[in-house]
Amino acid sequence: MLFSVFVFAILLISLIGARNVFAFFLQDLTRMLTGHSRLGLIVYSLLFLPGVIIHEISHFFVAAFLGVQTGTITIFPSDFSDEGEQSLGSVQIAKSDVLRASLIGLAPLFLGSLSIIAITTWQFPQLIDSVLSLEGTLNQLLIEGKRILAEPLNLLWLYLIFAISNTMFVSKSDRRSWPALLVLLVLLALIATLAGISSSVINFLRQPILVALNILTAVFFVSLFVDVLALTPLVVIHNVVKKLRSSHH
Repeated sequence: MLFSVFVFAILLISLIGARNVFAFFLQDLTRMLTGHSRLGLIVYSLLFLPGVIIHEISHFFVAAFLGVQTGTITIFPSDFSDEGEQSLGSVQIAKSDVLRASLIGLAPLFLGSLSIIAITTWQFPQLIDSVLSLEGTLNQLLIEGKRILAEPLNLLWLYLIFAISNTMFVSKSDRRSWPALLVLLVLLALIATLAGISSSVINFLRQPILVALNILTAVFFVSLFVDVLALTPLVVIHNVVKKLRSSHH
């Protein structure tokens, strides 16, 4: 259990880091080529448009399902918000209680993960099975990766995984209700401990949590694999352009 949590945490941190690095290099490369930083954000948003659409639609439908009023959906970059954050898209959602607000905020992560699981199990079953069972060695995974890249049509599915995985993480506005939710969960845990039912609850939830962790670990591994494939040529092109610009000054 602890090992699964550790692997999950490492992959999560790595995936978030890879997304931030990709965003930096892409926008900086666009700025160097065009001289406009705003254009870099537009290129970034167009590149991840399928993921942005899934992100905002997941907010919208989960809010509607939970009975929370919704408004306009946008799927293009906005100006800076009051918190200084610039989003790729947005959906207007009315205020609600802590639980519903948290579920709405987490919706892109759940739907994004399910989308990637669906694509990988449909198109790359051997890869996802190896990651889920943790039986595949690094060499086997690399062999499977080469086989996937040898088929041109697979590039479309890899692009969708890339776009979804880099937009499924919650934004600052999605995390607003998390502190209150955390306090609520801690209080419930204390009540369960005082009532003497904490051990039975943990035993009941242990297996479902472990299965969920393994599935998310597989999702994050596949996403990170695709991110590295995309990031490598981008970094090379960025460095070449940077050196060319330096040699002309």
